[in-house]
Amino acid sequence: MASLGSLHDGFVPGRHLIDAYGNGGFRFAGMSHRGSILVTPSGIRAWDVGAPRAIDRNSLRPILAEAGAVDLLLIGTGLEIAPFPDALRRWLKEGGIGLDVM
Repeated sequence: MASLGSLHDGFVPGRHLIDAYGNGGFRFAGMSHRGSILVTPSGIRAWDVGAPRAIDRNSLRPILAEAGAVDLLLIGTGLEIAPFPDALRRWLKEGGIGLDVM
C-alpha cells in the first residue's frame, strides 16, 4: 500500500472516505499514512501536528482557506478530549467555522 507522503507530496486531491484508522495512522484512497491528517473539501493532506497543544492558527490556515466550504471542523485528540483555547475557537468562529473536539 502506498504512503501519502511519498506519492503526492503530502496531499491527495479530491474527496475520499477514511477506510480505517488506528495504531497512529489512517487508510484512505488506497494508501496509508502514519500520523495526523487534515481532511478538507479539496483533499487530504499530511498534517504536521503531533499533539493537540501544537494546533494553532498556522496549522489551521488550510481550513480557513476553505472556509466557504467548511462549516464544522472536527478535531480528534486521541484517547482523551483535550481542551481547545478560547482564542482559537473565536478565530475559527469569526471565519464562519464551528468546532467540535472529539
